[in-house]
Amino acid sequence: KFQFAEKLEEVGAQLNAGAGTFDLGISGRCLKKDFPVVIDLLRQMLREPRFDAEEFDKLRKQQVARLQRQLENTGLQAGNELARTSFPKAIRTMSRRRKT
Repeated sequence: KFQFAEKLEEVGAQLNAGAGTFDLGISGRCLKKDFPVVIDLLRQMLREPRFDAEEFDKLRKQQVARLQRQLENTGLQAGNELARTSFPKAIRTMSRRRKT
């Protein structure tokens, strides 16, 4: 994990990736001369991902806490209920799409 970050830092580059329910995004910045190094790091990131048990557990706990806060957020819950009652057909379609 740290070697990866150190290599990026050595060349002053940035590499970011993220995923949502329906999308994936990858972005990066580097000098033209460092492009091959950054592409190799991207290849490593995609083909040889590291999932350290400790990091995974930390992220899982953060996600559970975020979901718990959403359940406790009355404004968010009210907005969700308004959407469900105002647009029931659209909500059912979105739910079906997520399951496939």
